[in-house]
Amino acid sequence: LSDNAGANSQGSAGAGAYTVMTSGGIGGTFTSVINPLSATLHEGVFYVGGHVDLYLYRLATATAPGTSAALGNGRVGSNLTGSAQVTNSASSDGFSERLKATLTGSGSGFTGVAGGASGTVNYSLATSAAGAQSGSASVVLKSTGVGSYSDTTLNTTSVALSGTAYDYASPTLNTAGPVAFGNVHVGAADPTANLSITNTTISNASYQDQLNASSSTDNLKVTGNSFTAQTAGTTGSLTLTAGASTVGSLASTVTLGYVSNANGVSGLSNSNLTNGSITTTGQVYSGQSSWSGGRARGARWPAASAPTGVSTKGRRDSMRASPVWTPPASAVPVARWPLMARARASML
Repeated sequence: LSDNAGANSQGSAGAGAYTVMTSGGIGGTFTSVINPLSATLHEGVFYVGGHVDLYLYRLATATAPGTSAALGNGRVGSNLTGSAQVTNSASSDGFSERLKATLTGSGSGFTGVAGGASGTVNYSLATSAAGAQSGSASVVLKSTGVGSYSDTTLNTTSVALSGTAYDYASPTLNTAGPVAFGNVHVGAADPTANLSITNTTISNASYQDQLNASSSTDNLKVTGNSFTAQTAGTTGSLTLTAGASTVGSLASTVTLGYVSNANGVSGLSNSNLTNGSITTTGQVYSGQSSWSGGRARGARWPAASAPTGVSTKGRRDSMRASPVWTPPASAVPVARWPLMARARASML
């Protein structure tokens, strides 16, 4: 041997490149090469020009991954994931076999990691219901054989996998629509209505997001509030308020905004859910009316027969015009109107 990598005069050698010397030219090829130098060195034979090179490779070396892996928190229906770094701690001089990792179970290994470099073993754990999750994976580390050599198994490790899966919040609107505010006298107290909303438990209340709910409407006279952090299996309330300070309709569509609140759980974030909606009805009336019947004056609604929401203290106007107030469907029949007003109505 011509020592190109530290072989001594006794013929012992470590990993490296060596040249087989001949006098004169070389003809033919080697049918086999016997390597008595070391059982842990794998040789490769290369024919280069007028000589033959012998490369000796050491096995890859690596420390086995840990026997447990915590994969953190995730959502039901997704995979919990984690990883472990494994280093080929053999020399990076180019004469070390490459490291590979194969994984049995859900996940993936790696191949072709040279001496001094690292590869990543990826773990994965499927989830189907909320709560604590567990599984296992088997990681086999091998030194990738050079030339005609097979891979050499370095170690096999069984890894226990664990994690936790959480459901999103699940809002249920318990209040049936439409919400009826009714007919309201202008200036009266603002009517209110409560909406009942439950964060319905999907599978395990201890592993489900909290619920945030808010409200918005398309009518400035109708407003709503919000609530936050409603735990699974419990019910919260939103309050709708109708403004009665001015005349107008209380009809509106209320949009309910829902947010799944992860409550600061590591690895999770708040998520917008599909909006809900409900409608409202109602009317704010002025409560004033005037009637005419020829030249007579003074017709007003008597207290006993006034429609809901109409003042019995209306003006005594001359009856030269039709009534300025149009009664709702619930108004008192004409037969019960004051005599002068009934006479005028029969003429219209």
